[in-house]
Parts: sequence; structure tokens; C-alpha cells
Amino acid sequence: MSKFCMLPMATRTPTPLLADGHPVDFSQRRTLLGLSISTRGYTAHVTQRVPRARAALTKLYRFRSLDQNLKLHLIKALVILILTYPPIPTNAFSKTAVSRLQRVQNNALRFALSVCWDDFRTAESLHEEAEVPAINIKIHQMASDIWGRLEEEGWDQCLKLRKMHERAPDRNHAWFPRSLLCLERDPVPQPRYRGVFLVAQECLCRCPFFHSSGIAPRKQWEDGVAFPFSSGGAEPLGNEPEDQD
Repeated sequence: MSKFCMLPMATRTPTPLLADGHPVDFSQRRTLLGLSISTRGYTAHVTQRVPRARAALTKLYRFRSLDQNLKLHLIKALVILILTYPPIPTNAFSKTAVSRLQRVQNNALRFALSVCWDDFRTAESLHEEAEVPAINIKIHQMASDIWGRLEEEGWDQCLKLRKMHERAPDRNHAWFPRSLLCLERDPVPQPRYRGVFLVAQECLCRCPFFHSSGIAPRKQWEDGVAFPFSSGGAEPLGNEPEDQD
């Protein structure tokens, strides 16, 4: 009983539970096989993983003078692994949640490739040079491989999960996203390299401050604007930039 606890889903004051006459403790958050589960499902997993990955990346900054290949090896082993584990059900998380993980990977690649803060590089070019897939592609491939191996081995629990999935093939819950359903709906996802929210970028481009202050964007392309850091603005990463005419 010392290692046993209960997670009351969406309940602040759960009914007391007894097991063999002993009270069972309730918890607000627990970790199971690397997956952080709270009383609201898997929503706390990304919130817990992002600080851990950032802390691991911060410890690597002391090795900035190492060879590029060594730095790539370090971030793959110590940073990206934190972001992508476990691939199930991380592959079913929302685009907003995955973009938070992608932002950390973008920072890690800038460190590994020795990209200075004032060097304008698209996130896609960083991934191509480092030969590292986007987070959503990585976790999609890992989740697909795991489901494939489970079905090949004929695991009994996998067969039960498959039957449950077939009973409700279109039902999903925001707190408990279904990995298998996500794989079937989007079998070949497009890589998403952006590390900022699309809504936030759109608000930034429409912000009246940048139109009234006279600050000219350094680069501009069809779906975003990059302002100089000296102006206090942000620099979203997206498609290849084009110089203003």
C-alpha cells in the first residue's frame, strides 16, 4: 500500500477509499512509465517535461566550444529524449502542446549549430542541417513503430485495446487523447517546425504598437514578421524569409 495511490479524476474532494481496511491516499499528480498524469488527464505532462528539457539544455551551455557533432549527440541524448518520451500518447497531444516541445528543440539546435542570437535562421533550415526531424514527426514515427511491434507480437493487451478502439473509432477526449486514433486520422503528418503559437504570431503582426512606433521589420514573408530583438519584439521562425522590396 505504500506505493499505491489513487488519482481522483476531475474531483476536488473524493470519497474516502478503503482497501483491506486501510485508507488509500489520493494524489493530484503521478508519473507512470514516464507519463505525467494529473486529475485532468495528460495535460500536465508537457508542463512538466518542458522545464526538465530546458534545465538539461542549460547544463550543456558550458560545452559550447565542443565539436558540432558532439553537441548534436549530447542534445539528442539529454534533451530531445526528454521531449519525446513517452511517444504514446505524446503523439496525440494538441498542436499547441507539441509546439511547446518544439520550441525547446529549436533552442537546442541553435546551441548545437552555434547559431548566434542575431543570426536569422529558419527552424526548418536548422533541422535540415542537423538532420533531426521535427518533434511531431519524431513522436509519430516512434508511436507508429510501437503499435506495429505490439500487433506483430500478438500482445493480448494490444488486442483488447484494438477492440475498444473499434467500438468507438471516432470518440476522443481532450484530457485523454488517443494515440491510435491520431495515427489513423493523420497517417502522414507534415513537419511543424514552429516554436511559437500561430495565434500569438498573428496577434504580434497585427499589434498596433509596431505600426505606430515606426519600427521597421528586418524581414518579412507572407505569414509572419521578424522584428529586431533590440526593439523588444519577437522573431518567429517559419518558412524561408524574403527581403522586403
